[in-house]
Amino acid sequence: MAGEKLNIEASQLNLALLANRNWFLNSGILDPVDGSYGVAERVLLLENNKTAKDSMDAFPAWKFFDGGCVLEQRRADCCFQVAYYFLLLHEYFGNPQDKTIAKNLLEYLYNRSALLSRNPDYTNCPVGVWNWSNLLWTHNIWLDDNAWCIILALKIAERQPDWDRCYRMTEYAQLGASAMESCFQSACSMRQKSELWRGNISQPHWGALAAGALAMSAGKSDRRSKIAADYFTYVDGNLSTFNASETAYALLGAGIAGYLPDMPDGWLNRLTERLLAFIKENNGCPPASHSEAPVGTTLCDLIYTVNFTLLALEILPDDVCNQEVIQAKECLLALLLRIQDQTDLPHLKGCWRGMYDLQNECWGGGDCFEGGASSIYSGWTNAPIGWSLLNEAGIKW
Repeated sequence: MAGEKLNIEASQLNLALLANRNWFLNSGILDPVDGSYGVAERVLLLENNKTAKDSMDAFPAWKFFDGGCVLEQRRADCCFQVAYYFLLLHEYFGNPQDKTIAKNLLEYLYNRSALLSRNPDYTNCPVGVWNWSNLLWTHNIWLDDNAWCIILALKIAERQPDWDRCYRMTEYAQLGASAMESCFQSACSMRQKSELWRGNISQPHWGALAAGALAMSAGKSDRRSKIAADYFTYVDGNLSTFNASETAYALLGAGIAGYLPDMPDGWLNRLTERLLAFIKENNGCPPASHSEAPVGTTLCDLIYTVNFTLLALEILPDDVCNQEVIQAKECLLALLLRIQDQTDLPHLKGCWRGMYDLQNECWGGGDCFEGGASSIYSGWTNAPIGWSLLNEAGIKW
């Protein structure tokens, strides 16, 4: 089905993308708005949010507005995700401000944030590894977050070789991937115990993204590709154990990995069919099922499920992208375009919040510590949804 277009008008995509761009510029999540101090993790709504205190205690820096606050911690993965989004926005709309924001976000990451480990004497934090937060004095080296840092650094470097030279993006991404290899090498049972890495690789939320990052950083004959192939062989043998969210991460990681050696015949088709089954069995939207967010078949989870389901389907290779995939993408895109926030408030207008209640047709469904309707993420939600819209508009992810 290569080249087949969906029944989504370019004008619809353009309006949604511009509205979302304006949300980034007007919501306070970029402060200053040029990206020179990175991007905040999320907007947190406080009204009727029973978990707000837990979130604010864990992330103790806030900028308040009427009804909520911006959680001011800067995360490396969120900054990379938004930098890549604004670079793609520049490629699509041609606005030089977007490219400047993308570069400033990288300037913050590499030269101002202190999030990147550069000191070879820090044995518990190898060179090339990114810490989780610029605010918290704790050792938080997460597999999924670092996977995004590797993946997106390599993608940006490919598009902007001069930025690659300036910030040594490929070099540090390769060093980060080398550090990440050890996690898999000591984890034959898929239940690793590591003093360095946080996240259970037996769950694709962590393992599939990390395996995708390793494969992306490798040549076709590199042992990182073999590690990734072993991981996705494990996924193929355990498909029935994964919920909708984990299946979406698995397919996304596989798409990022690309070519893998010696894989079982038909493995990518089986993985795709498993995700499509969740979508079809739940009326076109995979059920909310991630452990860090409210769960339910009538809930649309935009932090851990639907956002990455759509992206996974968008980047599938052509030989797997059949009519069912196209229909599922169209359904999810139409849903996202329909529910994009139109509230006439600067911290909301143009965003996608973290959870939508499909039964009552409103933002809702509850809140958890890091998930739910009151959490509006810069990366993870809004940037990846933007990537998918841009990919559909012709700017290849």
